[in-house]
Formats: sequence, C-alpha cells, structure tokens
Amino acid sequence: MAKPYPIELRTRVIQLYKSGEYTVRSLSKAVSLGVATVNRWLSRFHKSGEIMPKPGGRGFSAKIDKNGEEQLKAILTEQPDILLEDLTERYNEKSTIKVSRSAVERALQRMKITRKKRLGLPQSKQRNGYKNYVVNGKMLCQI
Repeated sequence: MAKPYPIELRTRVIQLYKSGEYTVRSLSKAVSLGVATVNRWLSRFHKSGEIMPKPGGRGFSAKIDKNGEEQLKAILTEQPDILLEDLTERYNEKSTIKVSRSAVERALQRMKITRKKRLGLPQSKQRNGYKNYVVNGKMLCQI
C-alpha cells in the first residue's frame, strides 16, 4: 500500500480551498492531485475536522502464532522432507486451530524457512549434509 500524502500538503489544500480562490477542480489541477482525492480530503475535513490520514489496517491476523510456529519447527525436525500438504495435516492433528495449506505456507515464509527439494538421485549418491529446510540461512534439518 502506498504511503499517505504529507499532512503539510493536506493542510495547504484545505487552506487554499477555504481562501475561495480555487474550485475543487482547479485546486486539484494546481496541486497535481486527483479531483476525488481533494474531494475526500475536503469532505472529511468538513465532517470531522480531521486532516490526518486514516490509519491503515494490516488485514487479518495470522492463525498460526508463535506457539504454532514452534509446533511447525518440531514437525519439520522430526520429518524434514515432509510435503506441505502432509505438514498441514500433521499440524492440524496436533493443534486445536485448524488451518489451511496456505496458512502453513505463509507461516513458513514468516519464519524464513525455505523448501529445498531433494536431488533426484538415490540416497547413496546424494551429497552429504544436503540442506532440506533452511532458517535465516542456517540449516534447520539435514538429510
């Protein structure tokens, strides 16, 4: 989301409009803003006296909290090459809150755990210490 316009600009637009020298359309052209933007600012100022931008929301909170992240790490430590669908199923078995595959994937991203696929070679021909899950550049699990 883009940052809100500076308070100084909002204040200046309202002052210029109140001076009576400009219409909304001419003012928006003079300050290189959209007509709708100037209308919203003026309308909000007339209704509530507010110049400050509305607080931005963060959206929905994550279903998997810090305890859930610890559970995910424990599952990954037990079974480092688990598929995302299986990881979700195991998490849902252990947790009271049921989550989707996407929620688990977002939690892994927040935790900076990336998935490294196994090599397509037999186990005997794979490199020793091949990283399967990595956290902040440090190995979490080895296979």
